[in-house]
Amino acid sequence: GEDKAIAKWCADDIVRHNNHVTCGHIGIRYIYRILTRYGYFDLLESVLNSHTYPSFGAMLDMGATTLWESFELRFHGQSLSHPFKGSYCLWLYEDVFKKLLQEERPLW
Repeated sequence: GEDKAIAKWCADDIVRHNNHVTCGHIGIRYIYRILTRYGYFDLLESVLNSHTYPSFGAMLDMGATTLWESFELRFHGQSLSHPFKGSYCLWLYEDVFKKLLQEERPLW
């Protein structure tokens, strides 16, 4: 149905942007969940392990120890501790870890 089509559109958009998510703070909360629901695991792994701009990995490479407000690779008055962007943690707990526990697989 409609959810499956949305997941495909999101996946295609990520691929078009060299495996980078293009949504903002609000959308990022949902994008991991819908891609998980429809089996885009390899794409999600690529996104989360990316170290090219814009990505969490690029932030880490710039010395970040928190989630910055923006993926910009230079400081311009933004918050350098912006947990709002950490919504992927909810996805990890509610989708990934829960599934692994249900399958009785080790978490690490």
